[in-house]
Amino acid sequence: MRFNLPRLALSAALFCSLPSSAATPSLPEEVGIRAFVKPSGHNLQVLVRVPVAALNQIQFPLRDSGYLDLPLARTALPGAARYWIANSIDVYENGVVLPKPRIAATRIAIESDDSFYSYDTALAHLNGPEIKPDTSTFPSQSWLDILFEYPVHSDRSDFSVDTKFAHLGVRVSTSLKFLQPDGTVRSFTWQGDPGRVVLDPGWSEVSSQFIRWGFGSFVGGTDYLLFLFCLVLPFRHAREIVPVTAAFASAIPITLIASALGLAPDTLWFAPLIATLVAVTILYTALENIAAKLTPNRRAVLALVFGMIYGFSFAINLGAKTQFSGSFPLVSAIAFTVGTELALIAAAAVLVPVLRLLFRFSAEKKIDKKIESIILSVLAAHTAWHWMTERYAILSRFPLRWPVIDAALLAAAMQWMMIFVIFGGAVWFVSGALRSRNQREHEA
Repeated sequence: MRFNLPRLALSAALFCSLPSSAATPSLPEEVGIRAFVKPSGHNLQVLVRVPVAALNQIQFPLRDSGYLDLPLARTALPGAARYWIANSIDVYENGVVLPKPRIAATRIAIESDDSFYSYDTALAHLNGPEIKPDTSTFPSQSWLDILFEYPVHSDRSDFSVDTKFAHLGVRVSTSLKFLQPDGTVRSFTWQGDPGRVVLDPGWSEVSSQFIRWGFGSFVGGTDYLLFLFCLVLPFRHAREIVPVTAAFASAIPITLIASALGLAPDTLWFAPLIATLVAVTILYTALENIAAKLTPNRRAVLALVFGMIYGFSFAINLGAKTQFSGSFPLVSAIAFTVGTELALIAAAAVLVPVLRLLFRFSAEKKIDKKIESIILSVLAAHTAWHWMTERYAILSRFPLRWPVIDAALLAAAMQWMMIFVIFGGAVWFVSGALRSRNQREHEA
C-alpha cells in the first residue's frame, strides 16, 4: 500500500488542532497578549501575539523530545488563528462590526523573540522568513504570531475593538497599541474582557462612558454606601440630610480632579493608604453616631473633610480608566466626577425614604430612635474595623520612605496648599451659612 506522506501529515496536523473532548487541560495561570492595530487606506491590520500555551486545547504535533514539530505544526496555525483568535476579536468601523478577517500570515516564535515590542519589527517578523524547521522550542516557550487584515472604508474612520480572550487563562492581560494615520500612538492595557473599547473616542463618547463609570464606581462600592449611610443615619428629615450630603458631594471633586491632573502621589503605598483611611472614616463616623451629640452643621463639616479622602479614592478608580479617554483626559475626569455626584444624589434619594420607613417601623414597635441608631452604628463600626485591619495589613507591607525634598516636591506642596486654602474657605463659608440659617430659624 502506498501512502501520500504530505497529505497524511496535513491530515494529522488538522486532526491534532481540533479541541479534545476526552480531557480538558487546565488553564495557564498568567496569559499576556500583545496586539497592534493600524489602519492604512482601505486596509486595517491587526497583529496579535498569543502564547502557544494559552491554546491548551489544541494538540500541536510534538517531536519525541517534547519540542514542537514545526513543519507539521505550521499547517495547523491558520486554523488555530481563525478558531481561537479571530473568533475572539470583533473590530468595529463607525460602530458597525467588520466581517471576520483574512489571515495574512502566521508564525511560531521562540520565547526570546522580541519583535512585538514595536509595530514595524512585528510586521517585519510576520512578513519575514519562518524559524528553521529544526529549531528546538517547547509549546510553553513559544508564541503564535498572527497578521489579520480587514477591508475598511477609510483609515480615518472611528475604530473600536471587543476582545474576548478571558477564556485563554486564569488571568489574561492584553496590551494593545493603536497606530493612527497621523502617527499618534495610543496604548491600552486591560485585564480579562473589558467590552468594546473605542480606540480614538470623541469628547461625547468619553463623557458618556466616564459618567457611567463614575456612577458605577460609587454604586458598586460597598464602603462608599456604608459611609453615606452612617453619615445621615442620625437625622430624620430631608432638611437635615440635604446639607450633609451636599457638603460631602462638594468635597469629592476637589481631590478627584486635582489627582486626575497629576497632583496626587503615584507611589505604590498611596492606594492602600487611601483604602485604609476610607475604612477609618466609616469607623469614626459610626462611633460618633454612638457617642456624640450631633447637629447637621457639625456633620456637614465632617462630610467636607472626609469627602476629600473619598475624592482620592475615586481618583484611584479613575486612574486605571484614563487610558480610554483618548485626547480628552480632563473631560474624562470631569465626566467621572459628574457620574459619582449623580450616584451620590441617587443613593441619598433612596436612603431618605428607607430611613423614614425604618424609623416609622421602630416607632410602631416603640423602639427608641437613639437605640436604633446605636445598634446600626455598632454593626457599621464592626464592619469598618475589619476592613481597616485588613487594609492596614496590606499597607504595612510597603516600606515607609521619606520623600526627597526637591523643586518638584515643593511645587506640589504649594499647589496642595492653595487647594487646602480654597477648601478651608469653603468650609468656613458653609459653616457660616449653616449657622446663619439656624439662627434665623431660631429667631423665627
